[in-house]
Amino acid sequence: MSSIETIYDRIVSNIQTALPDYQQMPDAYSIQRNSDLDLVKGFSVGIGPLSPRGPQQGECFQYMLERVFFVTLSNDYNTRTNITGRNDDEISLANDSFAVTKALLLDFTLGGNVSDLQFRDGSGINYLNPETERFIINVSAYTVRYQEILQ
Repeated sequence: MSSIETIYDRIVSNIQTALPDYQQMPDAYSIQRNSDLDLVKGFSVGIGPLSPRGPQQGECFQYMLERVFFVTLSNDYNTRTNITGRNDDEISLANDSFAVTKALLLDFTLGGNVSDLQFRDGSGINYLNPETERFIINVSAYTVRYQEILQ
């Protein structure tokens, strides 16, 4: 069995600890398919691309891998006619995104399950659906290096 489940669970746990008011969205790959209730203060963890990094030196059955995880945060954006409210909503989402990044970087081995975790990049704040402007989202990418046992 792969280490991916343990790594994924640890990322989710870090997010839940950093953002206790958020709930996990069921669909990490098509955010707009989640219900409005899930999107008010929601998060998802998507499993992204995998790259081989080669065998561990001297270890023929251990292989080093690098995988990207995408963390999406969504917030209600129902104050769109009020400039102060809009700014507050945007700053709140940016602060929440930083709280997740901080939590993950402080647990950069994810409890000893990976050799390294790095913040890769962030999307900035965008509308989930520009036509309705009801929800705003932010997507951050993190790269983890970990080893798998091949036997």
